[in-house]
Amino acid sequence: MEMVLNNGFSEIAQEEMTKIDGGFWGSLIAGFIIDGAISAITGKSAGEWCADGIGYVWDKYFTITCY
Repeated sequence: MEMVLNNGFSEIAQEEMTKIDGGFWGSLIAGFIIDGAISAITGKSAGEWCADGIGYVWDKYFTITCY
């Protein structure tokens, strides 16, 4: 069993590294499903909700006053 990663917290063996493969695609598909559900329920995408939230925070804390 050869250790391929040791970052001070954990050691990952070569067998574990091959088992980790594929996690990206599963999370990508789950993200698409969640984003689709949010869009179907609310009529706005998750990106629009985030943009609105950023806009509200920006307007509250970083207002620019021109005289």
